[in-house]
Amino acid sequence: MPSSDTNPNSPHLRIHIATPNVRTHDAIGTDVIGMAAVLTAAGYRTEILTDDWDPACVSAASSVSPEAAHKWRFGDDLLIYHHSTHWPEGEQMLAQSRCGVVVRYHNVTPAAYFEGYSEPHTAASLAGLAATRRLAALPGAQFWGDSAFNCIEVIDFGAPRENCRVLPPFHGVEAMAREAPDSRLVAEYHDGSANIIFVGAFKPNKAHARAIRVFALYHHCFNPKSRLILIGSIQAVFTGYLDWLRQLATAYGVDGRVVFATSVSRAELRSYYLLADVFLCVSEHEGFCVPLIEAMYCQVPIVAWSTTAVSETLGGCALAWSGFDEGNLAESIHTCVEQADLSRNLRRMGRRHYDSCYAKDVLARRLLEYTAELAPHPAPAGAN
Repeated sequence: MPSSDTNPNSPHLRIHIATPNVRTHDAIGTDVIGMAAVLTAAGYRTEILTDDWDPACVSAASSVSPEAAHKWRFGDDLLIYHHSTHWPEGEQMLAQSRCGVVVRYHNVTPAAYFEGYSEPHTAASLAGLAATRRLAALPGAQFWGDSAFNCIEVIDFGAPRENCRVLPPFHGVEAMAREAPDSRLVAEYHDGSANIIFVGAFKPNKAHARAIRVFALYHHCFNPKSRLILIGSIQAVFTGYLDWLRQLATAYGVDGRVVFATSVSRAELRSYYLLADVFLCVSEHEGFCVPLIEAMYCQVPIVAWSTTAVSETLGGCALAWSGFDEGNLAESIHTCVEQADLSRNLRRMGRRHYDSCYAKDVLARRLLEYTAELAPHPAPAGAN
């Protein structure tokens, strides 16, 4: 994007990473922080632009405001705009920008999943989808999707295919895995039962009801000494959804064998992965799915329904089915639990896939390669 304000020698040349907010244990916030750390270490002058941030995550950030428009006026700067929801201030920033723009696309969960549960979430989803269409039409913009699935969506909305690249998100998997396990939790659930886990916020698109149905079939037909542990955050607006899931577990006769872990620390999350015999993913909509790579890193065998970006994220290292069939999925869980050699192979395959595709150094190399194409000259060492 050429500009009369281009100033290659200016000390103000920067990479601006923009996002509506940065929160603890938030996947997009973690991606933002990871990007900023890699770019800064490579010598780029990098700043995070946001309306709201948690000081525990980001020690320094800049607010987005019309008065701050000078920050991205130079044509040689680069603005990396993280998109997953409608952000009016962010779109205004894009409209004012004279520098290069990358839209970092994390996907927008379709509104249909929230209908009947939350009008605000439904409205936000519709607004986010409309924003995606507008962003796809930005002249000269580049698009970095978390997955090819995400890239295809913006291409369908009009983004040039040649401007779209895949960059899996930065994450906190390795930091989580360094946490000391919670000894109380390990003692409670290390009791000889097969532990089937799923990690994902308690929202309808995660399809917890499907997981309960699959588990109930496995529990009743294959292994009565088993439990399903559903792990994820819960917003107040979705307490009705959670209540319905509890009722469903009762209806399927597994209410005493389904654990709803709605608020966990990183140490507790680490403990659940240590305890897990199988990670079951039957989520209906994923733009990437970080918990899958957590399972890979922790060497937990995965059984999955290959919807949206799930198959792509897995890369062939799981027992995955293209169609949802409770019997096939339940039998796959049984196979993983009973066949030690198969389970061991799946554990190894998952970790190898993680190491080759999702390890921090792999993501860093890809980010720096993409960035160098757009902003080839990082700041000299020691520059302000």
